[in-house]
Amino acid sequence: MKVLLTLSLLVTTSAFAQSIDVKGFKTLLTQRQAVLERINAGMSKKITTITRYPTELGPCDMTETAVQTVLKIEGTKIIVHSKENYVPAATPACAGFEAQEVSVLFYEDKPTLALDLADLDETAAQIKTIQKIGDIVHLNMNAVVQNQDGTSTTEAVTVKYDLTKPSFKNTIFIQSPLSITNAEDIADIDVYSINLKQVLFCDSADSDQCAEGDFSDILF
Repeated sequence: MKVLLTLSLLVTTSAFAQSIDVKGFKTLLTQRQAVLERINAGMSKKITTITRYPTELGPCDMTETAVQTVLKIEGTKIIVHSKENYVPAATPACAGFEAQEVSVLFYEDKPTLALDLADLDETAAQIKTIQKIGDIVHLNMNAVVQNQDGTSTTEAVTVKYDLTKPSFKNTIFIQSPLSITNAEDIADIDVYSINLKQVLFCDSADSDQCAEGDFSDILF
């Protein structure tokens, strides 16, 4: 009976899987515009990423946990606070890596439908398949990755979106050859409870242009 129930569940789940194209995905996003554009100070998410780094002793797996909170909304931008912890695996290959904790502020575009549609247009050529299962959309891509030496490579990447959530936290899963990221929704955080006395303030999440200091007055 348990096997039959399991098979029935699999059949039922697969029956609701729907293949769509980029145009269809755009239509879904447009229909959810009010949800996608919802943003408020304190909105938060928790992101866990495991990245595999090659070393002479073999692969080292580094786990990064980041709790990210919308600290402030400034016109078309938001300021995000990210409390990040990096923990290497307890293996010989990770001997040269150290655990660390860092607090970062960075600017990000305020989420809008227009930005989501523009991002989709920019990556459309890299998308292989799009599948909708309930409110979850799965993208399989051949993503072009820019290397530090100026060359580019193509990697198979899977991304999952939960269309019931705002754009700030609707990317719930990303998998590439060397990393896996899971994101979860968490309750809003009181922005005035966040310690901003010693943080890095960067132009963007990926920027090297950062200033370190006490930014406690940013909320006032």
